[in-house]
Amino acid sequence: MKENPLIKISDIDRKDAWFDLRVTCTAILDFMSESIAQKGYVADKTGAIEFVLWGKSADAGVPELKKGKSYELRNVVSNEWRGKFSIALVRTTQVREIPDFGVDVEIYSAPVEKKFCRGRER
Repeated sequence: MKENPLIKISDIDRKDAWFDLRVTCTAILDFMSESIAQKGYVADKTGAIEFVLWGKSADAGVPELKKGKSYELRNVVSNEWRGKFSIALVRTTQVREIPDFGVDVEIYSAPVEKKFCRGRER
């Protein structure tokens, strides 16, 4: 796997970019879809962003995230839908649990999309 830059959520500014993140899972959404295994929000100290774990990625061994846990996510890709950025956990994404690094889960918990979009209040 190629090396990707380790960036902050506030640095995500285009779709189809590959990078690594250190984040805390702040919310898991109830979402029913055959193609999506999990949907939720992750945050760092610069903001929050929606994530999607595709069903095929989960089938390939990419684990689901747990609310309140912190992770290093390697090889994720950005998406954009209706002017809003998100990240996708794909087959080649590596997920490693890391020690908590001080993200306040309550600040970025649901309904996140009404409070924050990439760290800016809406």
